[in-house]
Amino acid sequence: MLPQDLARRIDHTNLRQDASSKDIEKLCEEAKRYNFYSVCVSPRRAPYARELLKGTNVKVCAVIGFPLGSTFPEVKRFEADKVAQRVHELDVVVNVSAVKSGDFRVIQKEFEDIAEIASTYDIEHIKAILDTCLLTRYEITMAARYAVMGGATFLKTSTGVYCKATEEDVRFLRRLADELGEEFGKKIYVKAAGGIRTRDQAVRMIEAGADRIGSSSGVKIIETAPKRD
Repeated sequence: MLPQDLARRIDHTNLRQDASSKDIEKLCEEAKRYNFYSVCVSPRRAPYARELLKGTNVKVCAVIGFPLGSTFPEVKRFEADKVAQRVHELDVVVNVSAVKSGDFRVIQKEFEDIAEIASTYDIEHIKAILDTCLLTRYEITMAARYAVMGGATFLKTSTGVYCKATEEDVRFLRRLADELGEEFGKKIYVKAAGGIRTRDQAVRMIEAGADRIGSSSGVKIIETAPKRD
């Protein structure tokens, strides 16, 4: 895979708690230089990133409910509404506690609320962050189903805080996304995130079925990619 093609699969990410304005400036400059698909930042940093990326084709993605996801759907809705005018995509952390309790309607509710906001603004995708290492295959399937029913268009492996992406999880999400897409009549995508730091890792995730890669090591991934002869 050529570097420029790989770059367009990457959400260049900085979700560090101690990220400064200078760090976000660096993130956005790198995103412009390498033509990454997007930058993924905390909600508070999203307006600044949008301003820095004005006039480019690099998108802005903000996380919602990060990193635990176990707050009220109304809180996630408020957070999404505050940032919706400034971003193109929202990565929403699924309430794993609700999934573990079998409260799948909670998952549908939080994604319905956010999808309603997204329909008003320029939101292209809503990603459901599943933290797959904390869930059984049944729980992943149910969480994904209710998230898609609520309006999610991406299934994402993890926040990167507790879980790392694995090829096995990506293959499972790819099959699940295809099945749900066929059932609900829309394309469902897969994002691999968590511990992806090298070109080989990124390529393996794509080969396993990932449409997008989330990584804070986007520059390293691209700079180690083979160059065109």
